[in-house]
Amino acid sequence: MRIHPSGIAVSESHSYSALIYDLAPWDDRAVVDINRLRRWRPELPILFYVPPVSQAVALLPRCAGIRNVRFRMQDRNENGVAEFRRDIAWLVQSVPSGEIITRLRELFPEMPLSLLQLARYVLRTSGVKQRPTVESAARALRLSKRTLERRVRCDGLPAPKELIDWITLLHVSFVASRGSTSISRVVRCAGINANDLYRIKSRLADRAGRRLRSQGEDRFPDVLAAFAARCRGFDRLPARSVGPEYAAAGSSTH
Repeated sequence: MRIHPSGIAVSESHSYSALIYDLAPWDDRAVVDINRLRRWRPELPILFYVPPVSQAVALLPRCAGIRNVRFRMQDRNENGVAEFRRDIAWLVQSVPSGEIITRLRELFPEMPLSLLQLARYVLRTSGVKQRPTVESAARALRLSKRTLERRVRCDGLPAPKELIDWITLLHVSFVASRGSTSISRVVRCAGINANDLYRIKSRLADRAGRRLRSQGEDRFPDVLAAFAARCRGFDRLPARSVGPEYAAAGSSTH
């Protein structure tokens, strides 16, 4: 267990999100603490659920520039409770995305912006039964398809379509490894079916030079290792080896 300077206690071996229900003392110190937390965990999903007091109303706009954040005033009426439930569902659904990108940041110390942007887009759509494509990713990033392909190529990465396949497989293996959701449901939520998953694994196994299971579930660390092996084939993108410290990755969520 580790106590972050903001005062939040976390377990280093588990995934987590942040629910903040009090920003007292309601001044610059609160904004400083939230920014410190964001710098420490750049992908951490944060939900502000604060009391409807005038100080909170004045302070929240100052936190609005912090990425991956939602705001909700505490409200006990029926609509407020329903909205809070949706926000909690968003917190839970955002954990895999944040954890996978955190692992990628650890794997690639100099993570190219194009990989980060693609990963965020694919993981954001993977939980809503929407299969991402190169065209939809380019639109979301406000780029032409050709510009996206050129940026990825200049960053020394595999082609965007292959990256989308890798990130999709990382998401499926991570969520399935948590044990609370069946592999078939995870696949459906990613906007693909069992045949699509088989074809993705076949393509990626050929390119990475590693065996991925054609049937059943791949462990998240194995998929991450295969992705690292694939990227090490591109001279301009150094990737660390995946060691034993990744064995617990995706095993549980707090």
